[in-house]
Amino acid sequence: MGVVANFKGFLPAPVARFADEYEAVARAVDRGTLVRYTGAIARALPEILQTRLLAPADQRLGDRVVRVKTGGVTLRVPGRHFGLVRELYCRRVYNYLPGFEACLGQQVVDLGANVGAFSVLAAASGAKVLSVEAQDGFAPEFWELMRLNGCADRVQLVHGLIGAGAGVLSDPERRASASHMGAEPPTLRLADLLAERGIDRIDLLKVDIEGSEFAVFADGAGWLERTRRIVMEVHAAHGDPGQLARDLEAAGFGVTRLDTAGREVGDDFPGDVFLFAKRPG
Repeated sequence: MGVVANFKGFLPAPVARFADEYEAVARAVDRGTLVRYTGAIARALPEILQTRLLAPADQRLGDRVVRVKTGGVTLRVPGRHFGLVRELYCRRVYNYLPGFEACLGQQVVDLGANVGAFSVLAAASGAKVLSVEAQDGFAPEFWELMRLNGCADRVQLVHGLIGAGAGVLSDPERRASASHMGAEPPTLRLADLLAERGIDRIDLLKVDIEGSEFAVFADGAGWLERTRRIVMEVHAAHGDPGQLARDLEAAGFGVTRLDTAGREVGDDFPGDVFLFAKRPG
């Protein structure tokens, strides 16, 4: 890895980015997985060069379980989810800043749970997790991941659409065509859901709900003041990330916005951001 690092400054930008990604994978996965992934990159190289993405290599890992170390825990994940492994466990996009890890005994809420990649990390770290997902077709893979890691007893999964007033899934036609949509999701309010489940605080709130975040935070009464930390992907096509950040600052949070590469950005940044918000103390 050191040889690559020494020459990275002389590489074209896309090649240097791939080198960074590969180094992140090499630090996190077991040796057998790294050998398999290296072979997958070699086989997928023409597609990788054409798309400038590593997804074609990710897709070649199939269903065989991989082991990955991240945040002090070791997780077992089916290889078909390797794109999420790279993003959440190798690049650690929700941990670009320190102080946003889930810890033993904390209450985590995961909005936009997908197959459970964030939820399982929080649960394996000892947290209690409430996960919400609008697409019920993800549920079998979600529970497979929890069982693989012995976390099913620390997680609740709720089928529902949070923030129905904004975002991709606010459009019925787009809901119907979503990849894992089965039954129409019930519309939920976060305040109501927390009250129903007896949750009186949120130590860590993770949000990735394709633009519905703007409706969620517009309806923050009754829960936002009881939330300590937030990690969120903000989708600029559906609202103003700068205004959302200012609203959170007005609510008492310190807020940092980063681009998808982990670089801090300001109000004039036009694209999607990862937003990190934390109350002082």
